[in-house]
Amino acid sequence: FFDRNFNVLVSNKPSYTVQITPDKYNNELNPLLEKVLGFEPGYFKDLLFEKRRFSKYIPRKFKRDVDLEVIIWLEENKERLPGFEYIIEIQRDN
Repeated sequence: FFDRNFNVLVSNKPSYTVQITPDKYNNELNPLLEKVLGFEPGYFKDLLFEKRRFSKYIPRKFKRDVDLEVIIWLEENKERLPGFEYIIEIQRDN
């Protein structure tokens, strides 16, 4: 949005969200992904255990606004990371 002098008041920016689809995900990847994303050991195991009541085919979003460097690493290694993906969401920026 612009004001009458064409100064930007509000704009949009991409926000990267990382998610896991439990049906496709390999639990052996937990230590690697926890290290790359900066989580404590056991984070993914607890997350998937917590959400086990829900369908294993529905992706679980677990981290929003991920750095671009991490997204680049994920894109470079996506063949080795089944069930692990990112989506791009639009976020307001001032």
